[in-house]
Amino acid sequence: EESMSPPSWHARLSRECHGKTVLYIEDNPLIASGIRTWLESVGFTVLFADNGRHGKALFEANHHRIDAIIQDYILPGIKGDELLSFFVAKRPDLPVIIVSAENDIECVNRLLTIGARELIRKPFKMDELFGCLARVLQVQTEPDAVRTEATSG
Repeated sequence: EESMSPPSWHARLSRECHGKTVLYIEDNPLIASGIRTWLESVGFTVLFADNGRHGKALFEANHHRIDAIIQDYILPGIKGDELLSFFVAKRPDLPVIIVSAENDIECVNRLLTIGARELIRKPFKMDELFGCLARVLQVQTEPDAVRTEATSG
């Protein structure tokens, strides 16, 4: 009962996030292809980069239309915290989700201090990523909220 069944959150995310753009930066092709497919199936437009420099270039070209960033922490080309600092400096309003196998609490705290909105520990389940996206994009995750004109009583 705690977590929503995939079809239920999938439909809700599709409805609320259709047309939103996510910049996704991940150098592991296996992880990347699965996550990309899933994000696209929900209706996100995905800008994909397989390294930090490409991610930075995609961001610079599209920063005005990106709604959220999902970035791996360990990336070839540029350090994860450096990339995060760059995104936060340019668009402090933009939610950045860091995906990492990093277990070091000091590192985690540093990323949150720099401005990461959420951190997900690898390996993770799709519903964890969904939960993060729902929170940072402020998607309604309750079963369809009852909106009535009448007052209760």
